[in-house]
Amino acid sequence: MTKSEERLLRIICEEYGLTFGDLTGRRRTQSISEARFIAMYILRLRGQTLQRIGELFNRSHSTVIFGLQTVANMRDTDRHFAQKISRLIATLEQHD
Repeated sequence: MTKSEERLLRIICEEYGLTFGDLTGRRRTQSISEARFIAMYILRLRGQTLQRIGELFNRSHSTVIFGLQTVANMRDTDRHFAQKISRLIATLEQHD
């Protein structure tokens, strides 16, 4: 895992009150899934391949695609959700 990937996952964990194991584990509660999908979405925006994202989260590329579509749809329809993603991206960029 690169330092950039690790930094993103740490920021997401702090935002959602989760552990690294929660993000990469099998549990699929709403808050864990949302956090995991947002992390996938931001990684994709930063140029990661579907395969690499899947490897980070122990998921198939089809699950990654589903997560990306879910976040994109929510971002387009929910202003607060879009703001949360923008804030997380800004936080990540401050640490780069």
